[in-house]
Formats: sequence, structure tokens, C-alpha cells
Amino acid sequence: MFLDDVDAAGHSCCFTASDTGYVDEIADVDRQIGSIIDAIKARPNFANENWQIVVTSDHGGRGSSHGIHSADNYTIPFLVASKSAKQGYLTGIPKNYDAAPTVLAHHGVAVPSNMDGVVRGDSVQQKAPDAIETDLITYLPFEGDFQDKSGNHLHAEVGGGNPEMNSGGRFGRFVAINGDKEFLTLGNPAELDFAHARDFTLMTWYRVSGDQHGDPVIVGNKNWDSGSNRGTLLLANEGNGDDVGINIASTSADRKDIDPIDYTFNGWWLLVATFDRNGSATLYAGSPTGELNIISGSIADVGDITSSLDWNIGQDGTGRYKYNLKADLDDFAVWGRALTLDEVRTLYNGGAGKEINSILGNTSTQYLTAESNIAAGQNYPVIITTRVNGQTCGLEWDAALRSRERNAKWDCAGRADPLMLQVNKVESSKVTKRVSGYLVAQGGKGALEWDADHILNERNAKFDEGTGGDYLTFTLLNNAHASKVSARAYGQECGLEWEADLIGGERNAKFDCRPRTDSVTIQLIEQ
Repeated sequence: MFLDDVDAAGHSCCFTASDTGYVDEIADVDRQIGSIIDAIKARPNFANENWQIVVTSDHGGRGSSHGIHSADNYTIPFLVASKSAKQGYLTGIPKNYDAAPTVLAHHGVAVPSNMDGVVRGDSVQQKAPDAIETDLITYLPFEGDFQDKSGNHLHAEVGGGNPEMNSGGRFGRFVAINGDKEFLTLGNPAELDFAHARDFTLMTWYRVSGDQHGDPVIVGNKNWDSGSNRGTLLLANEGNGDDVGINIASTSADRKDIDPIDYTFNGWWLLVATFDRNGSATLYAGSPTGELNIISGSIADVGDITSSLDWNIGQDGTGRYKYNLKADLDDFAVWGRALTLDEVRTLYNGGAGKEINSILGNTSTQYLTAESNIAAGQNYPVIITTRVNGQTCGLEWDAALRSRERNAKWDCAGRADPLMLQVNKVESSKVTKRVSGYLVAQGGKGALEWDADHILNERNAKFDEGTGGDYLTFTLLNNAHASKVSARAYGQECGLEWEADLIGGERNAKFDCRPRTDSVTIQLIEQ
């Protein structure tokens, strides 16, 4: 049975998880297949019948077309269900032409030796360990340093420039690599020698504000003057300035390029590259808005990738490649095995992410919630962020100072200025904590206030250097990302919001007196 609607939707726009029309057609065809399966199961003699169901696709795609020799065109689903098929993920790289021998074998028909394809359903991948942290080699959360928090002491060092640590990362703080000779290095330890047969995984959260220049490296250990040189790379640009890919080779004869997946700007993407040395390299790219993109390609014939060069973050193995990465990175990790799809989904968590610190039981990023221990008369250093269309936007004060006042704004590159929450009063209920007090910018940049001008039920938010700020209420729930900030202005309740207009990567902060309030995240930081 051939169901064509998904192909038509891909051609009308694009073969990508970010296109609603394409995803809707997949869901519709899935329902049609479900109806067929329900009809089969409803057959009077179903229990005594030996059905086999094979579902596959004839191709993937790029943009609105397909037909080129690339991983995104070759990556397809392949599912086998029957009473005898093993449960799990199929081994190797299934091809759509595997369907014919698979069906023939089920019917007891000998598969001709000259037929393309192999029988699928008898061999599945080994079950993943119970703990994601199994075989974790190094983990860099970038919480103020470049230390490995896996317990293996495989720390990073600055290889060039002066990479900055900033607040407003995917979890806590992040490292910013500025595109000009800045990079980190892990050196060339034996733990990161994956030789000719050892599986491994590279992972990081990744954010950029614009196109990359050239084809810089996110992490790798090879000389990128040629993709045929020995080693491995996770790349930030495979042609359009905003698409990730994988390169791996032992020689020019076995070079493999698994690419591309496009990414968007100003939001945190999860990037995971897994390497099953007897099977495939798989690239996962999870968007800020909940879509997990996957492409895969065979690397079974790739030989020894041992390199004499360092593993560098933001540069190739030489540390001298002409194009340097310009990106924010958070929660970087390397495993000595290939993570499974289910494990990647756990780390991605629908786009919300799961911090590896929390898996390891380390002290993780602290957010203010209804369960937080907050006392009146105490000060708490914080940053405040919000989510706007998949972007993380941080509350900041504007550099321009007029009459001792600075506009408050939301920086949608995700950076946030450090603030001091001065607590005057705390009221608690079962699921809510109301904290009242003042919010003061550190460094003497003013205290948060609402403007006296009232236009269309809104007042601008500002930082005033001449006052102690307006009295604010912070409503905290159990969900750390659903906090609210409000104030009383001339008897009206006004909620802190972001402006719809995005100008230069920033949105004005305002108090809406209808009242309406946007959800925020209040994160504790080190003073």
C-alpha cells in the first residue's frame, strides 16, 4: 500500500520537522496506518494468523526536494512488526529495498542471491544501560569554570583567547566563544582515543545569533584543511551558514559526511552526534520549539580515527583553522558509547532539556520556586529570563542613561544582567509563594520601576538610579519556569511582560495593567 500525502507535503514546503504542514501529514498518515492495523486485529481469526507489517519510506529530503547523495535524503523510517520480530531498534542502516527480502522471508520464500537488500527484524541493537551516565567520559557544565563534573577529572583548558562565562545559559551559566581565536582544549588523552572500533557520543547545547563565517568546528580532533584527514568533527556550517553536520575519516577512502540539519538563531539547540562503529553515525538536532531532527549514515567501513591532534572545542585539532566558531555552548559531554534515541530524547526533554548535573546528583542550577527557602530581610542575587517563541530572553538594563534612568529590556540573545532581589515579605500557600520586595541592578545601575506614563494600559519598565525601586511581588509556583512579576501602580495590578516588537535582538520590558503577565524564570547565581 502506497500513501503519498507526506511526500506531497514535503514538496509543497520542506521535508523537516519544523514545517507544520509536513508534520500534520505524517500524523494523518499515522492515523491511517493505525486504522489499517485496527482492522487487521479485528479479523475473527486474527489470533491464529501470522501477520507481518512493514512500514518504510522511499526517501528523506532537503528543502522541498530529494534525490541527492546525502544523509538527509537517505534517512528513512523502517519498522517491522510480527509475532517473530524482535523488539528494539534495528541494527545497521535499513534501506527501503530491504522490504522485499523481509516480506519474502516471512512467507518462507528463499531470498534470491541477486536481490538487493537484507532481511530485517531478526537483529536489534543492544539494550541501553539503565543509567545515561554509564561510560560518561567528560562533562563540562560551564558553571564558572571549565572543570569536568563527571568525576573523571578530564578538564578543559583555554586553548586561545579569553572565552567568557555568562549567565543565562540553557542551565545556569554558559561559555561564549567569540569567533576570534577563542577555543577550549581537552588535550589528547587516552580516554578520547576511539581507535578503529570504539563507539562514542559528542553532545552540547548550542546557540548562535547569526550565520557562521566559513565552516568552523564545534568540537573535533582533526586537521580540517581536508575532510579526508584522520579524525572526527562536529561542524557548525555545512553550506548555508546555519546548518550542522558530522565529518569522520581514517583516510580519503572512507571519509563520511553526515549532513546537514539547519538551525535557527537566538535559541538553545541540543546537538548530539552518536557513532556506532559497526553501524551508523547519527546526528540529532533538537530545536528550541520541541522538534527533534535526525539524520544518519553508515560508518561501518571507517577505519582507525586515532589522531595525534588535540580534541578542541571551537576549533579543529590544530587550533589554527582559519575559521573560528562563534557560539554559546552549555552542558558539553562525551560518552564512550553511542547513546540511543530514547536517551537522546531524555536529554532533550521536548526542548526543555535535562541537565546532566541533575542526572549525576551534582548541585544543579537553582531556581526560585514555591518550594524555595526564602526569608524576609534577605538579599538574593538572581537573573531573570523568559521564553519568547523558542528564544531565551534575559532581563537587562539599557546602556543609555537619561535623567538617571535606563530602559529595562529583554535581550533575546539570552544574556541577562545580574540583579539583587531584596526581600521584604514572604507569604506561602500549598502551591504558591508570594515574595514581595525590590529588584536592584548590580553595579549601581538602578532599581526596577514602572513609568508614570500610562499608554494603552501599559507602563514602560525602567531601572532608576535615583530611587530604591518600586515595590514588586514575585509569584512563585512549583514550576520554576512559570513565575510572575507584578506591581501596584495607582491601585492597578500591572504584570511584567515582554514587548511583541523585536528590534536589534531586543524587546522592551513593560508593565501591563489590564493586567497581563508573562511567565519568567528566576535563577539564583553566585554573588
